[in-house]
Amino acid sequence: TLDGGDGDDELGGDAGDDQLSGGTGDDKLYGGGDDDTLDGGDGNDSLGGGDGDDTLLGGAGKDALWGDLGKDLIKGGGGDDNLGG
Repeated sequence: TLDGGDGDDELGGDAGDDQLSGGTGDDKLYGGGDDDTLDGGDGNDSLGGGDGDDTLLGGAGKDALWGDLGKDLIKGGGGDDNLGG
């Protein structure tokens, strides 16, 4: 589990099921090779799922959320978001 807290963060997962939380700020979160949960929180965030069955949560702000391989759950939240599977 990685928690970015306040500010602009860049967090990346690795092998295994990762949980990444950006908190407030404009964050960049990248999942690894397994089933990951990425929560951008408030701010204009960029989330990339990677391989596996991932959950991507954008929160408030203008977010870009991109799944990859696997069966992904993608929720943009408030704001104008770009979503891709």
